[in-house]
Amino acid sequence: MSFYSTGELSKILGMSRWSLIYLLETGKIKEPMRIGGKRVFAKNDLEAIQQLLKERNNHEFDIRRNETADATTN
Repeated sequence: MSFYSTGELSKILGMSRWSLIYLLETGKIKEPMRIGGKRVFAKNDLEAIQQLLKERNNHEFDIRRNETADATTN
């Protein structure tokens, strides 16, 4: 089984390491297991985070689209 460090996972996801840590600290994603005191993410962690980011991006797009529609109808 492959494991990813915080830095490796953030590169795969195309986000900063600090953004990934923020998601962890705010409880948006579950804390991964630790090996030698360091966080390690498994493939299923990667897939869960990708799904969360996809849903978040879709939601933000919907909010922007609704705000634009509201502005043109007023």
